[in-house]
Amino acid sequence: RRQRQMCIRDSLKLRASYGMTGNNGIAYQAALEVLNSANYVTGSGNGTLVNGSANTSSTLANSDITWEKTNEYNAGVDLGLWNNRLMVTLDAYYSVTKSLLFAQPTQSFTGFSYYWNNIGKVSNKGVELQLETRNIVTRDFEWSTNFNISHSRNKLLELGGEHQMISTGERNECYIAKVGEPLIQYYGYHAIGVWNSQEEIDANPHFATDVPGGLRIEDTDGDGSLTAADRVALGNPYPDFTWGIT
Repeated sequence: RRQRQMCIRDSLKLRASYGMTGNNGIAYQAALEVLNSANYVTGSGNGTLVNGSANTSSTLANSDITWEKTNEYNAGVDLGLWNNRLMVTLDAYYSVTKSLLFAQPTQSFTGFSYYWNNIGKVSNKGVELQLETRNIVTRDFEWSTNFNISHSRNKLLELGGEHQMISTGERNECYIAKVGEPLIQYYGYHAIGVWNSQEEIDANPHFATDVPGGLRIEDTDGDGSLTAADRVALGNPYPDFTWGIT
């Protein structure tokens, strides 16, 4: 009688990496003085219209513009158990992007609206976990499961010497970028309930258009009135985690 012995093999792999990448993702020649066709009036009286060239862009040139630079560190482990019927992959990463390419507003007396500049620094860090199981493997049937989950966070580290910057979206919604906090945050008034009566409205800070049943806005700075200064960060668009299963 021959006896068959099954060899159970496990595996373990440790990984580490470091790299730098660049980004020049702005419009072609966006930071340069570009001449376009333009008309000039010369001569006396009504003058004569002649063709010429001029910089008609709304963007001020910046000859010192450089690429964004991202330094990233990664560490990971790959583990296989029970003849690789269970595979585990775990990764952790940390990156810092500096010299961010940003369309920075400029003074109106220059004749331009903004210019591209390298300002700001942002960090990203997170972990990713993947589990893969081969539940049933036969000649006629196979069933496997793949599950993954990831958690990521970013933080604005520098903003060209500014503490914060408020911007407006295409629907006039507001966002705030604040050093030490997530790169993008919603910015607006904080609702703390609804108005129950006109008497309640009259006894508290309110807008002139407030009516019973409408949203009640918090007087966050405590000055007894509601103004634009009462707007606060209302959260960010980044999920707590993402996951999937197949």
